[in-house]
Amino acid sequence: MVLVHTLSKFIAATQIELSTSMTLVRSMLKILHSLARILIHTSSEFYQHAASQGQSDAQFNLGLLYTHGHGVEKNDAKAVEYYQQADDRGYDLDGQLCCNISQPCHNPDPHLVQVHTNDPT
Repeated sequence: MVLVHTLSKFIAATQIELSTSMTLVRSMLKILHSLARILIHTSSEFYQHAASQGQSDAQFNLGLLYTHGHGVEKNDAKAVEYYQQADDRGYDLDGQLCCNISQPCHNPDPHLVQVHTNDPT
C-alpha cells in the first residue's frame, strides 16, 4: 500500500512538472513566433530600401515576400513587378523560378516560383 501511495505521489508530481514544462514551451513558442514576425517585417523594410536603390537581389527577394505574403500583404502583381525589376537589372531568374505564382507549386522547394507575364517578348 505504501508503494502505491508513493507511486501516486510521484505520478502527480511528474504530471505537475510536465504541465509546467508544456506551459513554458508554449510561452517560448509564442515569443519565437513574435520575434520571427518582427524579423520578417524588418527584412521587408530593408529589402524595400535596397530595391529602391536598384539592388536586384533585394528586388527578387521582395518578389518572394509578396508572393508568399511574408512581412507584407500577399500581392501577386507586386511580386511580378519586383521579379521584372530584378530581371531588368540582370538578376539571373533561370533556375530560381519554377511555377506560376497564381497556381500551387509542385516543386519540392516551396520558396521558388515562376513568373508568367502577358509580355510576349
